[in-house]
Amino acid sequence: KKKKKKKKKKKKKKKKKKKKKKKKK
Repeated sequence: KKKKKKKKKKKKKKKKKKKKKKKKK
């Protein structure tokens, strides 16, 4: 009997977006 090898899935990291603050004059 042959054993089947399981493939590991790589998790993708999500990038966070930075919000720019507007200055009032």
